[in-house]
Amino acid sequence: MSVTGLSKFVELLRKYREKLSDTEKAWIESAKTGCKKVTYTTNNGHHTYIAEFYEHPNRIHNDAYKKEKYMATILASFGLTVYLIKETSNGGSKIDALVNDIPMDFKMVGQGNSAIKQNYQKGMDKQHCMGIVVHLETERTYTVKIKGILREVPLEKAVESYTKSHTNGLLAIWIEDSQSFKTFDMQKIRAAHNNATHGNASAEYSPQH
Repeated sequence: MSVTGLSKFVELLRKYREKLSDTEKAWIESAKTGCKKVTYTTNNGHHTYIAEFYEHPNRIHNDAYKKEKYMATILASFGLTVYLIKETSNGGSKIDALVNDIPMDFKMVGQGNSAIKQNYQKGMDKQHCMGIVVHLETERTYTVKIKGILREVPLEKAVESYTKSHTNGLLAIWIEDSQSFKTFDMQKIRAAHNNATHGNASAEYSPQH
């Protein structure tokens, strides 16, 4: 099955993996400890996903786990290597998974103008997190402010506005209805924004709540 945007996601994961320090690599290998191979089938009423991935047996089977398992099944069904790693002792702030050996968090978001931005920041605040995979049911336009005027812009333009308060990282958005990925390197987006700002760029994007 050919999935739009998958190759870009895989390539960006590879580039992030090449930059891992020895300390980061050691932590990633330790996070895999105890994980067992599992097979899951999931169906959302429109699409069925069947996949094998790795999961730590102490995962708490709550509503959050159901969403994480669903996301892991989708990613693994496209050939990505996924580990749902061990929970923290307090159920708190550890990332959800390793995706092709990159520590990532999973988020299922609604349609609000700031939903992706807020969930990206929330996930990136977690220790060891290097990226976020967002599940979006359908793509839409977003309201942003350009030179003080509210305008409707595509998803890509909205993401390009995430330049001020966000940690650098990888953002991959899985769009369910179009069965496609849109992937962004937030470090490059912020660097381009900073360069444009220093060059007196004529427009600045700001998402509206």
